[in-house]
Amino acid sequence: MENLKNFENKKDKKMELPADFITAINSVSISTLRGVMFSQLRGTYLHNAFLPVINPKSLNADS
Repeated sequence: MENLKNFENKKDKKMELPADFITAINSVSISTLRGVMFSQLRGTYLHNAFLPVINPKSLNADS
């Protein structure tokens, strides 16, 4: 991100990113993890296991 320093809270020494951005990153991360798990579980007894659907908004700290 070009303007990442604009989201820095220097007083608390932490980043305060917009909720929409966090939701987008969570969504990409969950989708990637599901794909990797599906690929890695192929050929094992967990091949037909259900991978839960997770709402990325539920992972935001502010929700």
